[in-house]
Amino acid sequence: MIKREYLLQGLTDAIGLWFGEDQIALFSTLYRINKLAIIPDALYYYLHHDAQMTRRYDYSLWESLIETFCRYSQLDTRHLAEEGLRIRTILFVRQTILVKMIPSGLDKRTFADHLKKMSEHPYMVNFFKPLWIGYGWKYEILYQLLRYHRYGLLYSLLRIKSK
Repeated sequence: MIKREYLLQGLTDAIGLWFGEDQIALFSTLYRINKLAIIPDALYYYLHHDAQMTRRYDYSLWESLIETFCRYSQLDTRHLAEEGLRIRTILFVRQTILVKMIPSGLDKRTFADHLKKMSEHPYMVNFFKPLWIGYGWKYEILYQLLRYHRYGLLYSLLRIKSK
């Protein structure tokens, strides 16, 4: 049971997103509550459809991901989720590259152009400021290649790995 005003505000905060809108609505709602009770039952079921926008790759996925990250940052006025947001960012960046970009068959130049454009967004510029992220060597290699704009090298490594 959730106060109606909290839920409505959560839904309002998610308007305009097509990726992560459920996460933003839930984060916004939970951010406002004072008490939480957890039950062991799984009452949330997520259905996947092959025709979903999030199943295939096009550049607008980056735009929506970044907008979702920006919304998290705007909602987190007390900075309670900063570290979690950094982890989520690198996880979603990795997943988008490995699961969507590489299998989509993008050529090296388009791959690099998309990552360059994504990396130039102010949120991502700020994300790439620290020298290290500290989430393990696989994430560190990805982070460093993106941080130093080595998109062609990343593409080549991932194409070799996918064979």
